[in-house]
Amino acid sequence: MKSRMISLSSGLSLLAIAGGFMPAWANDDQDHEQAYRLVREGRILSLEQIIAKHHELSGVRLLEVELKRKRGRYLYEIEYLAKDGRVWEWRLDARDGTSITRELEE
Repeated sequence: MKSRMISLSSGLSLLAIAGGFMPAWANDDQDHEQAYRLVREGRILSLEQIIAKHHELSGVRLLEVELKRKRGRYLYEIEYLAKDGRVWEWRLDARDGTSITRELEE
């Protein structure tokens, strides 16, 4: 099955949408609209809801956020700089925020 990726890394900022925050990026209106629609329909959590659910993400520097669809399931891939200076990549189920994998980047 083909995998679909919505990249949120270029010019990452946060935009208030549907009672939460969704990543916003330049030059990709179609993907932005799709992510907004998925949050509005209740099919995925907003990035703000994901961060609120996982306190480890509070106060870290987000480096890259991608919303991917794999095997019919939406995933957030969040790359972040932890307070200790290490870079992590965390995959979370976008529907409910369940942690799938977390790996230290080398």
